[in-house]
Amino acid sequence: AIQGMLMGLDPHSVYLTDTHLGGPLYRYSPGSGKLKTIGCHDIYSSPVPSPFSDAVACVSFGSDAPGWYEQLWLVDTHRGLNERARVDSTFGDAFDWHESNPVWLDEKTLIYQIGGWGEWELRTLDLETGAEELLLHNAHQPHLSSDRALLAFARREPGEAVRYDYAWDVPPTIWLCVMTTGDEIRVTQPGDWCEHPRISPDGKYVACLTGQQENSSLSICELEGLLP
Repeated sequence: AIQGMLMGLDPHSVYLTDTHLGGPLYRYSPGSGKLKTIGCHDIYSSPVPSPFSDAVACVSFGSDAPGWYEQLWLVDTHRGLNERARVDSTFGDAFDWHESNPVWLDEKTLIYQIGGWGEWELRTLDLETGAEELLLHNAHQPHLSSDRALLAFARREPGEAVRYDYAWDVPPTIWLCVMTTGDEIRVTQPGDWCEHPRISPDGKYVACLTGQQENSSLSICELEGLLP
């Protein structure tokens, strides 16, 4: 199965991997039909090309990661870059954690999720300085609108948590954050299992998956009347 088939700055290139839990990273040119391996090892997953440069943010399994836990990784063949994105290789006092779901805020800044076991937060990462800042508590699976004005994300409702023994069992809901003001807006209702939000190119809708695993279905939520 092909994962992460995404175009970046170059509309004539597609980046992909062929293994769910980590495989070689490829750049495919549809016009010429050429498929080229990039990067220096075979444990990449979920490539996200930058719309601003030739860099590709992805997830890597292995290296100095504990077990199979994911690390953010940057690959840029034009600059000879193939390295871990975060300068800080810790996460508070946790002995295990995941770094995943990167999205490009601008040319030098990633938004990504970090945490694990159903407890996540979103951070920004300055790729030039290595500085990280907390963006949102209790948030994961970020997706930015094309104009970078809205951030969609999934959140496990605190009010629902008391009904479950484990954080990962709490049904996530879809939220929006207005990037200029920080206002947070709930899109779906608590109790409905909704995740993997995607904002439409025109910013008028959010698509998400409703239900769990094999029982999931695609839902479309209209944003008119929700935004300030």
